[in-house]
Amino acid sequence: MEDLPRPILLNVGRVAPEKNIEAFLELDVEGSKVVVGGGPALDRMRAAYPEVLFLGPKHGAELASTYTAADVFVFPSRTDTFGLVNIEALACGLPVAAFPVPGPLDIVGEDGRGIHGATRYRRRGWTGDSRRSGAHWRGRRKSRGCGCEGADRGPPRVRQGGGPL
Repeated sequence: MEDLPRPILLNVGRVAPEKNIEAFLELDVEGSKVVVGGGPALDRMRAAYPEVLFLGPKHGAELASTYTAADVFVFPSRTDTFGLVNIEALACGLPVAAFPVPGPLDIVGEDGRGIHGATRYRRRGWTGDSRRSGAHWRGRRKSRGCGCEGADRGPPRVRQGGGPL
């Protein structure tokens, strides 16, 4: 993906009509669009959008590397009530672009940086206007030790009585 024109816009998930992926694929924006995942609409979308890079399903470290190679995560679904992929993207230091609907708003907040992280950055005086700012890259480096590379290790273990081991 490193040779693709920037910015790289990434979508990860099941490739199906209810995910509203075509709203993303039809956007007239600069850069490259990349879709990771499989599903019933994959073959049809590959044929209809030859300019889009469809990588198929990815897991673990390979998926984490795909997130970190992108510039923005695009979540076009208007009906998903949770969207774990939004949390994965944020854990890899990737801003999220999503419709302002329940589900994404509950996770990423109104500015796409997470409902808790956005408050922390605003307190430090960072507005997030430039994705290439020093604050972004410091936060991205820090987030790399917080789960993105460890995505292939599975869910955290929990000790009896609650809390991680």
